[in-house]
Amino acid sequence: MAKTETLLKEVYLRYTMEITTIKLQKKTKSELDKMKQNQETYDGIIKRLVAEIKKKYQKKELIEGYSQIGKEDLKELEGWETATWRDEEWK
Repeated sequence: MAKTETLLKEVYLRYTMEITTIKLQKKTKSELDKMKQNQETYDGIIKRLVAEIKKKYQKKELIEGYSQIGKEDLKELEGWETATWRDEEWK
């Protein structure tokens, strides 16, 4: 029975979760160990770090996008101010 359970667990893990092995330098592993929160796995640490980087990148893109929109709006506003000034000149 124990062999059957072991085999079933192995089959379950193999076909439900794709797992790979990566080589890390000991120093890198040590740094990851320092970053662990509670009983977090290495997979969990890496996923958390990737999510943080993505969030920072998206924030940077949003800031740049809104900045560009602001510059375009300012140019449009300056164009309207010039047009208004010219209108007043003709009166």
